[in-house]
Amino acid sequence: MTKTIKNISECGKLVRKVNEDYQDEATLIYDFILVNELCTEDELSMAVDVGGYNTETLNYVIYRQTGYHDIEQLYDTTDERKSLYFSDAVLDYYGLNDTDDEDED
Repeated sequence: MTKTIKNISECGKLVRKVNEDYQDEATLIYDFILVNELCTEDELSMAVDVGGYNTETLNYVIYRQTGYHDIEQLYDTTDERKSLYFSDAVLDYYGLNDTDDEDED
């Protein structure tokens, strides 16, 4: 995985507006997978058809495609953080915006 998405406009597979307030973690993960092109929409639909539309199934897709168990683990890996797009909605949902502040204490 050697692509770099710096701006969301570079990705044509966005399901909904990136900075939308997500009420459902599964929807957030689903969009993250598509935005970062971890698999095709058809592949993702097939996984959801088999395993159900839930965080467990979607995190399994992330694991199968990257070797990391979820979005937080991907973010904690510096190399992956540089090569994947993490929207403000993702960072806010998982509380990842504050990681630099914690290091200063």
